[in-house]
Amino acid sequence: MSQIADLERYLEAGHGITPLGALEMFGCLSLSQRISELRQEGKQFEEKWLKIGSKRIKQLFLVRGNTHQCAGGCGKELQIQWRLCDPCQEEAIKYPERAPGKGDAWEPDN
Repeated sequence: MSQIADLERYLEAGHGITPLGALEMFGCLSLSQRISELRQEGKQFEEKWLKIGSKRIKQLFLVRGNTHQCAGGCGKELQIQWRLCDPCQEEAIKYPERAPGKGDAWEPDN
């Protein structure tokens, strides 16, 4: 498959993607170009800024028509699947080894 097809399938499964993630998973050097191509096909994206250490990284999600629950397990309704609400995102920043990125939902301590 092509990079664009692999990326589209990954995003349609509800996962978010960062430029580094696109490079590691799909060998994609220009995520912005692939996203632009998908936007030309009518796809819409939501951006979430992640703070990892002192760096800010943009994570993109494909916008879907229905809502999903927060992947952090708090029960909040969100527009996209596998996304964390802001409080769960803050918790993920405290524990970066559990932060989402390769498709698995982050599981909070109970």
